[in-house]
Amino acid sequence: MPFIKAGHEAGEPVAVAVPGERLGTLWSALGPAADRVTWLDMTEAGRNPGRIIPGVLRAFADRHAGGRVRIIGEPIWPGRSATEYPACAQHEALINLAFAGRDAAILCPYDVAGLPRRRSPTRTPPTR
Repeated sequence: MPFIKAGHEAGEPVAVAVPGERLGTLWSALGPAADRVTWLDMTEAGRNPGRIIPGVLRAFADRHAGGRVRIIGEPIWPGRSATEYPACAQHEALINLAFAGRDAAILCPYDVAGLPRRRSPTRTPPTR
């Protein structure tokens, strides 16, 4: 909430792109200020991880090209497939590059309690 409220106080457009079940909780917590936020269900808008930057985040920022924007985006959520995770990690690695030269604050919260634990690959020592 502080991230969104600070954006409102600064007159910055704010977008929240999180999984659908979180939208209602955030909407309710903001009260009347919720009407000043662009709400996107990431499970729909960002179903394809390769479309998150151009189709969700940059699309919002480009509609507000005159100034700074604030975006909350949660591209990884419980239920993402094992094949989607690497694409989401690539998304995270590219986000700074995608917004280079653009005045934007982007917050990417994750429900780490609901995400599977990453297992380190088994390593075998090199043979000599």
